[in-house]
Parts: sequence; structure tokens; C-alpha cells
Amino acid sequence: MVTKLLTALGAKSPKRYLKGALWITISKFLSIIVSLAATFYIARTLGPQNLGELSYAVSIVNLLAFFSAIASATVVVRDLVREEVNQRSILGTGWVLMVLGTLVTIVGVFGLTFYLPHNDITFFVVGLLCLAQILSSFTVAQNIFYAKADTKYLSVMQLVVHITISIMKIIAMTQNQGVLVLAGIMLLEQMLTATITVYMYTKYTGISIREWYVDLSYAKRLALDSIPFVFISMSIVISGRIDQVLLKHFLDTAAVGYYSVAVQLTEIWQVLPMILLASLLPALVNAHAADNNYGKRILALTVLIGGYSLTASLATTLLAPMLIPIIYGEAFTASIPLVQIYVWSLFGVVAGFLISNILATENKRRIQIMVGFLPMVLNVILNLLWIPEYGGAGAAWATVISYSVAPIIPFFYSSIRQKLNTRKIS
Repeated sequence: MVTKLLTALGAKSPKRYLKGALWITISKFLSIIVSLAATFYIARTLGPQNLGELSYAVSIVNLLAFFSAIASATVVVRDLVREEVNQRSILGTGWVLMVLGTLVTIVGVFGLTFYLPHNDITFFVVGLLCLAQILSSFTVAQNIFYAKADTKYLSVMQLVVHITISIMKIIAMTQNQGVLVLAGIMLLEQMLTATITVYMYTKYTGISIREWYVDLSYAKRLALDSIPFVFISMSIVISGRIDQVLLKHFLDTAAVGYYSVAVQLTEIWQVLPMILLASLLPALVNAHAADNNYGKRILALTVLIGGYSLTASLATTLLAPMLIPIIYGEAFTASIPLVQIYVWSLFGVVAGFLISNILATENKRRIQIMVGFLPMVLNVILNLLWIPEYGGAGAAWATVISYSVAPIIPFFYSSIRQKLNTRKIS
């Protein structure tokens, strides 16, 4: 089935893309299992109050992390596939832009931290997470593996690092360590990932990162092509994190802890379709160049992720009352109705990611920006209106509604409707 999908996408070597997607999927699936064990144990050990404290600090950092998307991985992979620009220039320029974006993030994060309610622990946790953000810029080198659809060893590396870090987190909890130690382990994860990624890149390409250089003309083009992804990333991050910040502002840290369970469980379901779509991006770029039954190929991907999202959301809604007390403990039963609402944002998130990639392939920058910007504004407004009145349930509904709007926005543009009509006729 997947091979047929890849063939329909116009992939010149469908088995190569399938093999790459398979390695990433297996790696992520095993990572999910390990992550589930670690996350559930950490949540049960910390309890709603301390889990909320950690989630609050992570939310503050992630709230402004979208600035690093100024060197979008989607655009970098696209350019590596097209090979119109030297690889050293693409990755070197991408790395510099990511570092600059991260520095902007750090300045904003500390300003926001001082403004919002915080304690000393929150401040130090935020500092460690900011250091991790700087190190994450080296993951730009991973894009060469995605562009070549050769992700076997990259996937194994990610799995080994993830398992190691998850074990360390569990050990820290058995030793009654707190959120500060967990943040330190999260920093260590980025250190290991950055170091191993650079080593693997050098071995794979025979090119040292010292050979990377900045091409100012390409930097301008990369930044311009990435601006829509900044807005998309901003939309996803703000829509997914502003609720937790506002929950602490209007309610308390425990409310953030209950709500974070809904976020965690939904994000677990997001992993597989996101990885599949990211793996198929090179095939999508080639398919667009061929322009052969392009509309039908997009429809096939939409049906695939739609069926997955519906099944996952329905299963989570039905099983949440039974699973949450078992997995997280009786202390988190207040999370059940939040999970049953929040999980229905799954389709909007994944469909929005697919549409963003399609628009990037077709260089529809203005539409991409609107797809990211309008749902974000709607989400913030709804959170401000509903959290004081309905608490966590209001935040969950705000997320579902705002994410569901994103896939609809492109169809309000006449150029998109005309393109669809033309392809139907042909």
C-alpha cells in the first residue's frame, strides 16, 4: 500500500523512500514506547503540581522557539534534493540562521520569564532549556539524511539517545530528584544528539562542518522561503503552549499539570504521521516537478492521515477514563475530560503540516503565512475568553477549534480553487 502511494507520488525509487520512511517510523515507534514508560513514571512521581512546574517552564521556552524556524528544515531538505545550491552553503547558512534565531529566542524567553509569575526553580530550568535550544541548531546536519532518503543510521542514533535519556530520567525519579535535574538531563540529550549528528554527518559525506560557509544571497532566499514556516511554527507553538502559560496565570500550577497530560497523549499520536510526511517530502518535491496526477496524490495523503487521526482520536476518547488512572494514577483523574476534548485537535495539526509542505513545494508564501497566523490569533483570543470561564476545558476547546481552521484557509483563495478545478477537469 505504501509503495503504491510512493509510486503515485511520483517517486523515482519508491523502495528507497519506503526504506527511509520505514527506518524512521520503526525508530520513532520504539522511542514512543520508551517515552511512554518514562513520561508516565515521571508524571506519577512528580504529581500534578511539580509536573505543572516543569511543563510551565518548557512552555515558556517553546513559546518563542519558533524563531529558529527561520532556517526551516522543510526548505533545507527541498534545496538539498534539488541540488541547485552547494551542500556546504545550504547547511552552513542554515546553521547560522538557526543560531541567530535561537539567540533571539533566548532574549525573549528571559524577558518573558521575568514578566510572568515564576520562582527560582523556574528560572534555572528555563536557563538549562535555553542552552539546549542553542545545541539543537546542529541538527541541521540531519537534513542531508532526509534529503537522500538514507535514514537508517540516523534513526538508530536517535533511538539509542532517546532510550539512554529516558533511562536517566527514570533513575533520577527513583532517586527523588526534582525538575531541575530533569531539565539538566534534557540539556544532556541535546548535547549527545548534536555531537553524534556532527560525527555521523562527517562520516557520511566526508565533509567537516568547518567547511560549511554562509552564502548571503542564499541566506536571503532561505529566510524568505522559511518565513511562512516561522508563522506555521509560531502558530503551532503558541497554540500548543500559550494555554499552559495562561492556565497558570488564571488558575494554578496543578491545572497546568492536569492539562499537560492531554497535551502529552495527543503529541504521542502526532509523531507517526509527522514522520511519514517528513519522509515523503523528497518524493512530493519530485512529484510536483513532474506534475502528473498531482491532485490525486495529495488526496491520497489527506485520506491516509485523516483516517489515522479519526481512529486515534476516537480510541483515545473511549479509553481515556480507563487508561489515565492506570497510567498516571488517581491523582490525574481530572485530566480525563481534558484528554477527551484535546485529542480531537490531532487532525488539524497533521493536516496543517501537510498543507504547509504542499504550499512550500508550490512557493505559496502568502497563503502559508495566513495558514499559520490566523489560527494562532484565534487560539489566543479563545484562550483569553474561555480559560477564566471554563478552565482547562476552555483551553482544550480553543486548541481544537483553532487547529481545525488551518486546513480550511487555503480554499478561500481563488488561485487554489482554480488550480483544483483545473486538475479535476484534466
